[in-house]
Amino acid sequence: MNDLNLKKNFVNGALSVTLMLLTFIVTAQKPTPQTIAPAVLKQGFKTPPDSVRPSVYWYWLNDNISQQGVKKDIEAMASVGIGRAFIGNIGLSKEEAPFGKIKLFSDEWWKITKVAITTATKNGIDIGVFNGPGWSQSGGPWIKPTQSMRYIAGDELHLKGPLQFTQKLPPAKPNFQDVAVLAFPVPANEGDDISKHTPKITSDVTFDDVQKLFDGNTSTGASITSSITNKTIATIDVEVADPFTARSMVLYPLEKSVRADVELQIKEGDSYRSIKKFVFDRTNSALNVGFTPYAPIAISFPATSTKQYRLILSNMNNGAGFAEIKLSAAPVVERFQEKQMAKMLQVPFPLWGEYQWAHQVEPNDQSMMIDPDKVINITKNLSDEGLLNWNVPSGDWIVIRYGMLPTGVTNSPATPEGKGFEIDKINKAAMDHHFDSFVGKIQNSIPAVDRTSLKWMVADSYETGSQNWTDGMTEIFKKQYGYDPLPWLPVMSGRVVGSENQSDRFLWDLRRLVAD
Repeated sequence: MNDLNLKKNFVNGALSVTLMLLTFIVTAQKPTPQTIAPAVLKQGFKTPPDSVRPSVYWYWLNDNISQQGVKKDIEAMASVGIGRAFIGNIGLSKEEAPFGKIKLFSDEWWKITKVAITTATKNGIDIGVFNGPGWSQSGGPWIKPTQSMRYIAGDELHLKGPLQFTQKLPPAKPNFQDVAVLAFPVPANEGDDISKHTPKITSDVTFDDVQKLFDGNTSTGASITSSITNKTIATIDVEVADPFTARSMVLYPLEKSVRADVELQIKEGDSYRSIKKFVFDRTNSALNVGFTPYAPIAISFPATSTKQYRLILSNMNNGAGFAEIKLSAAPVVERFQEKQMAKMLQVPFPLWGEYQWAHQVEPNDQSMMIDPDKVINITKNLSDEGLLNWNVPSGDWIVIRYGMLPTGVTNSPATPEGKGFEIDKINKAAMDHHFDSFVGKIQNSIPAVDRTSLKWMVADSYETGSQNWTDGMTEIFKKQYGYDPLPWLPVMSGRVVGSENQSDRFLWDLRRLVAD
C-alpha cells in the first residue's frame, strides 16, 4: 500500500482503562475447523501466523515520549509477535501521570512521530493513528467554530402590527451563524401560565422562597432547605381563585444537579387525581450529554381545569428545587428538548427505550397551534449587518431569528496543545479539513517508501454528544424528505406546529437525518 487512502481505513475501538488493549484481528480462512488436522491447529496456537497477530493501543501519555523510547517500544512489540500498534496522543491530569517535555505538535514531536512510523515499517508492524488528539473523538485546535458541531437556536421578538419595523438585531451569543428569520401569528394562550393568576403557593417542606417557583421568572428559583432523604415525599400546592385550564407543564431546573420523581395532581372534590408522572433528571451538565446543560423538561396532558394543582416530589437529591414551574394554558411538544437532542440520557449510554416517547393528546383548539402555511420566511429582510426591515401585518406576531451555535464540545482527553472544538460530524468539507490537519499532515510528512506501515486511522469511542444542524441543512432536509423544514422550526421552542403528531414527526425526521 503506497499512496494510502487512510480516510477509508477506520478501526473502531472501545475505551480501555488499560494502556495496552489487545484486539485480535482474524482473517477468514477457506478451510473449516472440521477439515484442519489437529496438529495444524495446535501448531497455529503455538506459532500464530501473521494474519492473526494481536494489535495494541499505544498511548503516548502527557508528552512522555522520546525517539529512543518509541524505537524500543516497536522492537519490543516485534519481538513478542504484536502486529499492529495504534498511536493515541492522550492527555491525562497531572495527578494521573506527570507531564513530559515533548509537547504535542512541537518539532521534536513531529520527529518522534516519524521515527515511530519508519521504525515500524522496518520491523513489519502496521501503524494506526487516532484521528485526533485524545480518544474521543474527532477534534483539535485547528477547528473553527464554523466547522464545529453546531445546533440551531433562536432569538425571539414580539411585534404588534400594522408596523414598519426597522431595527438592528444583535445575536444573543457569539459565533451565531444565521440560518433563517421566520415570522408567525401568535397562537392562542401564548404566555398564559398560572403565574399570571396570582397563585397561592404552599408546601409541606421548607423552600428558601417557594413563591419564586411560580413567579414567571426563569432567572430566579427556589430550593428545598429542610433536610431530606430518598424517602422524603414533598408536596407543593398551587391554588388560584378561579379554575385555571392547563394543557402543559414546563419545569426549568436551577443550574445545579437536580433529580426527582414528579407527579402532577388536581383536586376534585375532597380528593386528588393524578394527571402525569415522570422523572425529572438534570444531574449531569456535561456537554457530551446535550448542548443545553440545564434544559427544561416539558410535559403535555389533556386540557384540565381546577382551582388547585399539586406537585408531589419523591426520590430527590438534597437541595432539590426549580428555577420556574410553568403550568400553562398553551399546549407544548412534550420533551421537545430531548427530541431535538438538546438534552440526552444523563449518561452517554442510551438504552433501547430512552429515545421513544408516547403519543400525545392533540390540543382541543386549533388556534393554539401554529399553522405551518402561515409561517412567513422574512430572511431576505435581514441585512448582512443584522438590520431587520419588515412591514409587519396587522395582529400579534412572533419573529424568530434562527442561527447555529457551537455545542462547545472538545476532543478529550488531550493535552492543552491538542484540545479544540469537535468537528461537525455531518459536514464533509469540515471532516476533510480535520483529516488534512492531523492524520493527513502526518501522512504527508513522511516519504511513501518510509511509511508503508501507516495503514489505519482509529476512531475510538464516541462520547461527544449531539448536534442537530449544519451548513446547507435546509436543502439536505428537503432532498431527503421532500418538504421544507423551516416552517416547522418553531417546534424547537416547544410550540406545536400543525398538530402534536406532525410536530413529533418533524422532530423524528430531524433526528433520523442526523443519524443517517
